[in-house]
Amino acid sequence: MGRSFSSTAAPVRPAALAAPPLLLFLLLGLLGAAAANVGDSCSTSADCGAGQWCFDCEPQLSGSHCVRSAATNPFQLINNSLPFNKYAYLTTHNAYAIVGEPSHTGIPRVTFDNQEDTVTDQLNVMYPTF
Repeated sequence: MGRSFSSTAAPVRPAALAAPPLLLFLLLGLLGAAAANVGDSCSTSADCGAGQWCFDCEPQLSGSHCVRSAATNPFQLINNSLPFNKYAYLTTHNAYAIVGEPSHTGIPRVTFDNQEDTVTDQLNVMYPTF
């Protein structure tokens, strides 16, 4: 009538062995969150992910945010059927909306300031031999 009980239960795992997978999971989660995504707040471009830079667009967003920049080769146009599409022109986008500069025409600016370099600075960067 005496029953014999054998110990067939799984061995108890010490808490020290459970810590490394948890620690690894937390580290991977923190490393993945280290680079900010488009629209996230930033203080320098190093805070943003690959292909992004830190930009301050005060009227639309308060503070600096990560934005994506993409370079386009103007010489590889898809539709070059029109005469003016066959050439690449040296242009500056909104070059006179310089951050911190007042309007020199006497007419209030209807756009936001988004240019951090003057036209001369842009030309010096693109064509340093001038």
